[in-house]
Amino acid sequence: MKNINNLKEFTEARGFGEESIRDIDRNTYKYTNCGAWVVEQKEEREYASLFLEESMSPRYYSHSTGLTIGSIVEGADYDCTPVTVTYPFELDEFWEALKAVETQANEIWEVTNE
Repeated sequence: MKNINNLKEFTEARGFGEESIRDIDRNTYKYTNCGAWVVEQKEEREYASLFLEESMSPRYYSHSTGLTIGSIVEGADYDCTPVTVTYPFELDEFWEALKAVETQANEIWEVTNE
């Protein structure tokens, strides 16, 4: 399988016609039993350039590092422990993370509603 290095590659590999993290989040919520959510993980990085003047602002930029999947368990007032897949990753790793969140949501639901 091919390594996924960024959101564009992820949407292409996923193959659902999504164009943004918002589309991914909406489809994941809509088509999972637990109503899972997906957010893009980012970190601030400082520009590294010999030509960058100290007075220039901003000196930092946001860099995407991966995706985090989680879920709020409706009717139980609990959240699942989020799972992060960090670039580069394979598409199977995302599906495994999503499955782990769904499994945890089901377990929480069963424990709190029996």
